[in-house]
This record gives sequence, structure tokens and C-alpha cells, in this order.
Amino acid sequence: MKPPKYIAELKQVREVSLFGVAELAWWTKRLQCEGLFPTTSCGRAQGMISGIASRFMGLPFRELVIAVFTTRTAGSDQRDGVFLLHAFNSSRLLAWSERTFFSTPYIHSQLDVAIGPPATLDLRLPELRLLSVKLVGDSTEGRNS
Repeated sequence: MKPPKYIAELKQVREVSLFGVAELAWWTKRLQCEGLFPTTSCGRAQGMISGIASRFMGLPFRELVIAVFTTRTAGSDQRDGVFLLHAFNSSRLLAWSERTFFSTPYIHSQLDVAIGPPATLDLRLPELRLLSVKLVGDSTEGRNS
């Protein structure tokens, strides 16, 4: 299988990713119309929330995605892909570009991403905090200096 071609490859990215589990029945129903199934672990769907801070063509931005790992076989723990439930970008231009050119579920929002320690993610709309995460303890697995 050939690796995918990317429109942009970012350098110097700060990233905080949370991997966890979610309600299997909800995700199974949500993915049914896509012909996909959630990847499972101990009877739960496998998901992630990932936030990055970087630059694209000199434009600084922060991005947060909420996704679930997918498979084409019901009940499998094999990760065949990722389904993007929702995404947020601190740049109005980049959020618009994602929606317009790639039909992805991006919206403009206020985001803070810090690799810490402690690592934090903070997602806000003008009058509403949607997500605030602070990782405590030793959560440096996979961190690049």
C-alpha cells in the first residue's frame, strides 16, 4: 500500500494527544452510514483528542481534533483508519479552507495547546469553554524534544 500524499507537511509541531475509550453502541450507530465500525478495546470504542500548535506558510495556528479509530470489521481491534467527528482551528482562514476544500467538520475557535509539563488543551468559543484538559503525572510517552 502506498503512503498517502499530503498537501502540507508541518515542521516544528507541538502536540498533545489523549487516547481513550468511548461508548461502543453510540459510535457503532454513528458510523453505520459510513460503512465503518469503531475499533474496539475491552468492549469500548477507541478514540482520541489531539491538539497541535504550529505554523503553515508562516501563519501560526492551533488545531484540535476529536476522532475515533475505525475498522471495516465489526468487533475488531484492528485500526484501519480514523473518523474525524469534529475539528477546531484558531485560524479563520484555515478552518474555512478545511470546510470548503476538503468538506471536513472544522470550525473557528479559540485554542491553547501547551506540551508542559503539565500538558494542557483548552478549547473555547467566544462565550463557552468546550474542553479543558490538564495532564498530570509523567505523560511524556512519545514526546520529542
